[in-house]
Amino acid sequence: KHLKDPKNRGYSLYFTGHSLGGALATLAALATSASNDLNDKLPIRLITFASPHAGKLSFYRVFERFQEAGRIQHLRITNHDDAVPLGMQVLGYAHTGVHLNLLSSPSDKGQGNEKTGSIPPQYYTLANESLPSQEPASSFFASRIHWKWFFGNPSHLLQEHKKRLDKSRYYLERLTLDDLFDTARKQ
Repeated sequence: KHLKDPKNRGYSLYFTGHSLGGALATLAALATSASNDLNDKLPIRLITFASPHAGKLSFYRVFERFQEAGRIQHLRITNHDDAVPLGMQVLGYAHTGVHLNLLSSPSDKGQGNEKTGSIPPQYYTLANESLPSQEPASSFFASRIHWKWFFGNPSHLLQEHKKRLDKSRYYLERLTLDDLFDTARKQ
């Protein structure tokens, strides 16, 4: 009701969540983006942190159609060594949106490395989401489950996301969500 109020024209609509809240925000954002009553709020913006998969391959395909139609944009932010976002991929679940993967140290694969100083270090990677893994479940989990799961998972905490985002702040704050989506689609 409040979203349709003429006083609220010109505002964008964002959904966000962490962990299970991110998966629920994904479901809510997709359902909201399907409403024709909110065309002035499009695209719906969705930003999730450490979210597990929200749906299987059919969900992924519907989400992609809405994204391609400009009804929704999803930025999925994860810490590279967090297993929660990886959990259900081998069971046919798929992530949606653009993936901003935060690293704990600079990547030699990205824009450069700290040693040369000529190119800024990159503490993140950016990619358009891919379809579910075809890797067997036993090898998938064996290669990703780590002892720290038995003693807590600091990589899953929002404080760790903030720490890693701060490392990339100089580079990321110069980009818009549209820039991130355009960059990911070109890869």
